[in-house]
Amino acid sequence: MAPASVDFRNEFPAHLLSPHVIFWYVDGRVTERDVKKHLRKHSECAVVIIGKSIAPAALARYYEWGAFDVFTTDELNVSSLSKSLVRYVHRKAPRNERKAAQETLLLKEKDFYLNMNTSVNDQDNFRKRYDAVLRALLDYTQFDIAEGWISSIDHKKLILEVSHHNDTESAKNFIRINKFKSTTLGHGLPGVAWKTGQLELWDTMANCKNFTRIYEAKRARIQFAVAVPVFYAGRIQGVIQLMGERSPENLVYLRRFLIEFAERFGGALHRLKQEHETGSYLKLVPDMLCILSEKGIISKVNQAFSQVSGYSRLKLLGTPIQNLVHPDDIKATRSLLTKVKRSKTPVSFQNRLLRPNGEALYIDWSIAHDTHQGVLHAIAKDVTRERELEQFLEEGNRLIGMGHWNLEVATGAVYWSPELYRILGISEDVEITLDFALSNYTKESQDIVQEELAKVLSGEKKQFDIRIQAITQENELLWIRIAGRALYHKEECVKLFGIFQNVQDVCITEPLVLETKNA
Repeated sequence: MAPASVDFRNEFPAHLLSPHVIFWYVDGRVTERDVKKHLRKHSECAVVIIGKSIAPAALARYYEWGAFDVFTTDELNVSSLSKSLVRYVHRKAPRNERKAAQETLLLKEKDFYLNMNTSVNDQDNFRKRYDAVLRALLDYTQFDIAEGWISSIDHKKLILEVSHHNDTESAKNFIRINKFKSTTLGHGLPGVAWKTGQLELWDTMANCKNFTRIYEAKRARIQFAVAVPVFYAGRIQGVIQLMGERSPENLVYLRRFLIEFAERFGGALHRLKQEHETGSYLKLVPDMLCILSEKGIISKVNQAFSQVSGYSRLKLLGTPIQNLVHPDDIKATRSLLTKVKRSKTPVSFQNRLLRPNGEALYIDWSIAHDTHQGVLHAIAKDVTRERELEQFLEEGNRLIGMGHWNLEVATGAVYWSPELYRILGISEDVEITLDFALSNYTKESQDIVQEELAKVLSGEKKQFDIRIQAITQENELLWIRIAGRALYHKEECVKLFGIFQNVQDVCITEPLVLETKNA
């Protein structure tokens, strides 16, 4: 039996009614099976059921099967139906085609950015991340070729960093024969986009005289290209250029999408460039760089650290630094790391690292504590060769009884080499001053030294070489030779340096030599 319907259109304003609204009067002749079938058949419409009396159980089933509203004849009035229709207008009104198309594009853009971000985060270096961005753009825009240009560090030129293409022969040919790797402001399509600061769209490339790679474009049958500059904080970061054999269908949408993409990508490209430039610097710098946790665990190293230590980067990460230290230096290293965490300035020290083959390297360290990040930043240098040379010189100086000294004129600071301490029998823990140094000579020798120093400081002479007598810690007289030379800055003596040599044996034997020669 056909269901009975009642049309209430004459009782409501026209703007509240729609052909998608069905008013259905259900009487005793309509079974629940008919109601269920009718509701499923018209699921895209708002079905309003009206009945003389409707049991609560039936009411629940009607709503479950998709009824938009249910009224009894006692409840039915213009006000209740108006409220129902208003709810329909705001909740179930079908979208128009234009709005539906816009929402579809927004969903596609959302998927594009989601997929792009996922692909970028899966990569571990700048080129791969930039390439992931270009791949996503090609898939979304249906172009054939994508190029990623970046600005140089001095922002004076653009460099072709990454290019990507689809599987068409024309795209492969263009990439293969392209030799255009850099450009300047206003030169070529990327340079023009940089100069104007706007999206540049060139059609019929083969006839475009301003296109730098017109020969390559003709051979690859490239007819359309668009370049969009990427800025961050008012400074060019790069240019993205897309090319293809034919013009895209929706140029208006493409222009809007690429402009919005460039605005969103500017900050990301700036960050990626900074990471790339920093990574390149850390890769090329010859010094060993690393970041340690406050417990001394290695969390980051540069290439030089891996090369010098002999361990792979993977092996080093997560390893306590003390595991690399020579056993005799572990205790001192731990103490110095504790000192670093308490110090507000960098702490410098030297220890030995063991390579995998057991070779010991002398390493000079300078470590600073970053309290904000809770890490230790370290820079280190392999000084094994210099240390071996120092040891060689020390041994040579020991054989001939020679030490070294220098005097900072401005501060009066005096430095003695270990051999000089040994010659006079003085502990290396003693702090050396000019007065203390002079106190180790006889009275006559002190006068001679002071006279020579005065002449050098006044500029009367630039160097001296004297023999005087020193007093050792055992109160023994010792003939020594002191030679010094002045270092000047703007005609003013700023530093004195020289040698200190034990010549006791020479001074004793010289008279005998003279007597032999005179005999």
